[in-house]
Formats: sequence, C-alpha cells, structure tokens
Amino acid sequence: MTRPQEPLKRRTHGSAGPDPLPPPPGGVLWTLVGDVRGLLMLPAALTLQVAHPAVGAGVDEHSVFRTDPWGRGERSLRSLQLWVYGGDAAAEEGRRLRRLHLGIEGTDSRGRRYRALAPSTTRGSTPPASPSTATRCAICTARSPMPRSAGSTRSG
Repeated sequence: MTRPQEPLKRRTHGSAGPDPLPPPPGGVLWTLVGDVRGLLMLPAALTLQVAHPAVGAGVDEHSVFRTDPWGRGERSLRSLQLWVYGGDAAAEEGRRLRRLHLGIEGTDSRGRRYRALAPSTTRGSTPPASPSTATRCAICTARSPMPRSAGSTRSG
C-alpha cells in the first residue's frame, strides 16, 4: 500500500465524534504491525482483551471466532493493516468498524448489560494488550520495553 503524502484530516459524524486519525508513518504501530514476528504476540493480546467481561460476552455472543477462528483472525489482521497503512481508506475502515460494533450489546453471564462502543468497554479492552505490545516492541526492535533495575546484567 502507498503511504499517505499529507496528513489526513479528522471528520465529524454525529455523536460518534471525530474520526480517529490512523497511526503516523514511521511511528511505533507503523513499524510493529508490519513485522511478522509480532504475530507471535497476537494470541496473548486477544486473550487478555476477551478477559474483559463486556468484551468476552460480546465476542462470545456476536463473533464467529468459535466456528471460524482462522477466518476471524485473518479478517482482524487485514482490518488492522488497512487501518495502519491504508491512507485515506484507513478512516473509512474505522467508520466501518464503528458501524459494525454499533449494534453489539447484550447481557453477560452475570446479568450485567454491555455495549461494544460504551467508553467503559473500549477503555477496558485496549489496555490489556499493552503487555503484549511491550513484548512485541522488545522482539521487533531487540530492545527491552521495561527499564532495567540498577545492577542488573544482560546475558546473551
């Protein structure tokens, strides 16, 4: 895919707020998403995300991951790559994903209501991926994502 030549502009669409801008060329996500070694971390990131009660319930009730796990994974990767590298098409992919998740709501196994686009759900589903993202940084850049304590040594 071609890299965008000029920065994309945010558009507003009703109450959903402005379109989020895709990651900038040369940024961390630009580098990590394109590195095949990062695929090793995806199972951990996805497992941590579905540990959030609302995300887990929504995925369990509305996703085909149980009947088509490889297809579901492939479509997620294509969407992520389009969002990161897609230029003008990246914003449309973000809008498509919002539309897709707009109707995802229900009640989890403990009787709690959930909604995919509720702030509490979106805030709760992204941070759990951070440990695996930090590991991806270490693997893909050959640097540790965590500061070493004083006196520690690096073996190798």
